Amino acid sequence: MRTREAIPRYTSRRTEEGYTVSQESWTSDGSTTVPERLRPAIAAANRFGLPMPWHEQRLRSSWNSTYVAHFVASLGAQADADRFYQVLDSDADILLPVLGKFGGIASAEPLLDDRLAPIITRCALLGDDEFFESLCNLLRHVVSKAAVPPLSALLGRWASRFDRTSSVLSADSIGLWRGFARLKDHSHFREIRGWRRILENALPANIRWLHKQDIMRVLETDAGSYLTVESRLMRDKDWVHFYHSEIDRLDEAAERLFMEVR
Repeated sequence: MRTREAIPRYTSRRTEEGYTVSQESWTSDGSTTVPERLRPAIAAANRFGLPMPWHEQRLRSSWNSTYVAHFVASLGAQADADRFYQVLDSDADILLPVLGKFGGIASAEPLLDDRLAPIITRCALLGDDEFFESLCNLLRHVVSKAAVPPLSALLGRWASRFDRTSSVLSADSIGLWRGFARLKDHSHFREIRGWRRILENALPANIRWLHKQDIMRVLETDAGSYLTVESRLMRDKDWVHFYHSEIDRLDEAAERLFMEVR
């Protein structure tokens, strides 16, 4: 929903002491007033857990994205990590989709650390592909080995989208593949147990050629994928719309992996 700052309007009134000037504010339909913008900041500062029914109502409203974004920004502005993770732990399913977007990460980035790991793991199977992408974005801020369990959970969720027995195009979602891009670039990705087999099992599914190439680019970095690369080289073909020759790429990878295996 588009928000707009309240526009001040000044009025004068004659009294026994003279003229007084008062200020009012008005907004058009669908705008956000000053009190509305203060409410998420007040809720974020509620460290003692005082009842705030209006906060709970706005937080769980079906039209809550603006309020949640302001609430996340207010939590970040406080720079209180304990309060931040207290709130995140209790309302992760509501806050994570907003926190994992660019604006949410920017507003709370100094507070993002390894404490995200168990929260992401717990929520790894929730929501849609946009939620999945948000979780993958946030996982970049978990830099220790604590990242391995949520990495494994999210990669498992990604892999579950491929039906090797169906002729219908599957896993054709921008959010799903942008999330995968974040996962594969994580410094602890290769510590996921069986990651190579998971990727190899996705290849036979009916997915777009560019996504098959995304998977192959990851497999080509590991010597254990030598036979997979050779097999792909024998069966693959180039098309005129390829910017780079896939055959040449696979051939170079096979040569490199052969030397490593030998």
